[in-house]
Amino acid sequence: MKTTQQILMVLFLLLLLGGCASKHYQVAPEIYRERVKVLGVLPLMVDAESTILHPQRQEVVAILQQSAGEKYLRLSAQLNARAGYKEVRPVIIDPPSQQQLFTGSTLQIGKDGRTFRRYQPDPAAVGELVRVANVDALLVVILNGVEGKGKRWERLGPRYLEGNFNDIQASAMVLAGSGEILWEKSGASGAPLVELQYVGFDEAFYNHTDQVPVHFLTPDGLRRVLQASDKGLLEKEAFSTRYRTLFDTLTEGLAVGKLWQR
Repeated sequence: MKTTQQILMVLFLLLLLGGCASKHYQVAPEIYRERVKVLGVLPLMVDAESTILHPQRQEVVAILQQSAGEKYLRLSAQLNARAGYKEVRPVIIDPPSQQQLFTGSTLQIGKDGRTFRRYQPDPAAVGELVRVANVDALLVVILNGVEGKGKRWERLGPRYLEGNFNDIQASAMVLAGSGEILWEKSGASGAPLVELQYVGFDEAFYNHTDQVPVHFLTPDGLRRVLQASDKGLLEKEAFSTRYRTLFDTLTEGLAVGKLWQR
């Protein structure tokens, strides 16, 4: 027979799990489930005007655009199979039209002190695309650069450097036809898609200096980071590790049923 203490512990864990699952909802989860039966998934966007401080900026933007490519097809299929919607379907749209879905963006600081970019939807443009695509809402994922406070840890040791670093984050939103944000995962939620800068601890050590240099990834290095792949347990072909992690996180956060599984 369960004790009162055991019952209270179970209730606490259920409340904790429920809070973790619903933390990105901008409306009550039950209202979201009622309103979003058919979800459209847009191609991943790259905000070329965001904070990308790399000296070879245009090449970095091109690499991000190339890496994102048609990966939304995989995200759509994954959500359709695992997230419990009536239907999830890819929505074809060209990049210029996709950019017009938003009127702008602002940099904000989260409760944890991390910087992220928040986007403002254009209700008219979003509503028209929802109507044409014949869906209840749209999932938009935007790769964007930010500079903010953070830490870079020594690769094989306990040391770290605190400072301002440039990252590529992935912001995600589910938009209703009214332009309302029903669900939102900020870029500061979780690890960045890519840390554009790294710290040369070894360089400082071998030069006998306390001045630790900070470097940008080379374009080829960035390309290799985004291409690095692994295989899922049930998959025959390898897929980008960075995008796999992002898509698994989105699938878990967007699940409306009990079908989600890694």
